[in-house]
Parts: sequence; structure tokens; C-alpha cells
Amino acid sequence: MSQNHVEWLLGRLATDRDFRQRFYRDTETVCTQESLDLTSPELTALIKLDPVHIEKLAVRLDPRIIRANLRSDRSAGRRALPTVAEGSAVGTGPKQIAAIRPRERG
Repeated sequence: MSQNHVEWLLGRLATDRDFRQRFYRDTETVCTQESLDLTSPELTALIKLDPVHIEKLAVRLDPRIIRANLRSDRSAGRRALPTVAEGSAVGTGPKQIAAIRPRERG
């Protein structure tokens, strides 16, 4: 299941500015808070992600598919779009499973 978590995380990084900022500040804590089941090599690769590359992707995405950041959008004077509520049918995180502990593939 860890590949699903890596894919979910990359999608969230591309579409959620506030999440990106938290991730850049403390990758391991964010992964733990999101209960991501990652292998040691996956965690290492995520820690080494270049924020510039993620930002380049994020700014090129259609605004209709990015997450509205109410606090940031209001402070910048932009009209914020509604967001999907946490735990809704669409969901905003991976299935909650064991806390992050790098696991070895074998």
C-alpha cells in the first residue's frame, strides 16, 4: 500500500499550498500525522524532493483542481472557493493505518 500513499502525497503536494508549506518545514512530522505507511527508501526520497519542482507543477495546474486555502486566500484579498470537508465521501487523506515506521520490502 505504500505506493498508494506516495501517489496520494504527491497529489496533495501539487494541489494544496498550505500542506506543501507544512511538508517543506517538517516532512517526517507531516507523514506521521497523515499515517502514511512508507518504506525507508520512499521516506528518504520524499525528504529529498526539491520544493522548486513541486512549486513549478503546482502553479501550472488548473485552479479548478487545486485546494482552496481559506486563510491564505482571504489574507491575499482573493475570494476563497469552498473546500471538501475532512472525512467526506471524497476524503482528503489516505486510509488511516499504522503510524509511519519505515518498513522493508522483502
